[in-house]
Amino acid sequence: MAHCFVTGGTRGIGAATALLAAQRGHDLTLVARDAEGPHVPPLLDAIRACGRQVQVLTADIAQESDVVQAFVDAERGLAPVRALVNAAGMGHNARVEALDAAIRSPPSRR
Repeated sequence: MAHCFVTGGTRGIGAATALLAAQRGHDLTLVARDAEGPHVPPLLDAIRACGRQVQVLTADIAQESDVVQAFVDAERGLAPVRALVNAAGMGHNARVEALDAAIRSPPSRR
């Protein structure tokens, strides 16, 4: 089956999607900033119980170099990536007027 690359794959929607993908026969690379927290081993056990291979990589998706390296490592560890789930969230914690104009602009204006 296909190799699925899931950002934000160790928590929330990313973890739920990863488990569903495993149940449907996909091997997985889970990418997260916190790849070693206590929530990770039970998720990996559940994925492996589906008979699937899984690897966890630490990366910050806000850093392009981290994303590129994660893809290289993912494909080196399993197989070519055939599916991408981008479930990682990014946020900016500031008053709206303090944010950079590019962040406040709708995507069509960038």
